[in-house]
Amino acid sequence: MVYKNCDNNLVLLYDKPFSSINQINKVLNISNHTIKKYLDTNNSFKDYYFYSVKIEDRNLLNLEFKELVDSNYRKAI
Repeated sequence: MVYKNCDNNLVLLYDKPFSSINQINKVLNISNHTIKKYLDTNNSFKDYYFYSVKIEDRNLLNLEFKELVDSNYRKAI
């Protein structure tokens, strides 16, 4: 699953999962190595977040994203 940071909300790209890492590579022009490196890490690459499973609960997704932003902000200080 590929999520994009849009106005501090994570949105599933195309409202459906990609069929493979190769498909993500072709559509987003991001190397397979980079996708694998960021997969399931909660770290973004160019505002994209890569997960191996779909996050079903939008409220949970938004909460997790806000916590992630807060924790990254604290690390930067």
